[in-house]
Amino acid sequence: MAAQPSLLGSDVESIPENFILCVGRLNIRKNLRAVLRAFVILSAVHPALHLVVVGEPDGKTEAMIDVPAYALRRIQFRGFVSDSLLRTLYARASVFAFVSRDEGFGLPLVEAAAFGRAFIVSSDIPVFREVAVSDAYVGVDDTDGLVHAIDAGLSRDREVDGDRSDSVLARFSYESVVERLRARLMQEVARRS
Repeated sequence: MAAQPSLLGSDVESIPENFILCVGRLNIRKNLRAVLRAFVILSAVHPALHLVVVGEPDGKTEAMIDVPAYALRRIQFRGFVSDSLLRTLYARASVFAFVSRDEGFGLPLVEAAAFGRAFIVSSDIPVFREVAVSDAYVGVDDTDGLVHAIDAGLSRDREVDGDRSDSVLARFSYESVVERLRARLMQEVARRS
């Protein structure tokens, strides 16, 4: 029988010690294939590394790549998870990879940064540069760059970065966002007057 990825829902006990986390709807825009390609390479040199994928299929999905059995056994597709489990996954992740081809905002980046622990790798697209919470940016089709960025994240100290957490929470709080929107609207009204 061929190896299969784990299909887990809310089982907290099965969260691996060392893992890359991907969060988002599973569709072609999320570029999961890039993360899978990088994971296959990295899992050959990091035998304890796992990949945890959170999200439901949505819209046009992409065909998965052929994943060798040694790597496939270390992939967990969790589907939809509770907010509580998602917080636990963000808090325990070694690396958070979000290499979308296109995004409107990228809320999972902010969520990951708010926990301040995981090394964040994102695609080098304008909206992610604007959100500005990633530790490394890679081209959407740059497998080598993604491998090197994730590897750098795996080799760094995983202590909580309280300064980053506080900064992200302050910058993206409801009050802060409303204040910036209000100021921008007032500028636009003044410009048109």
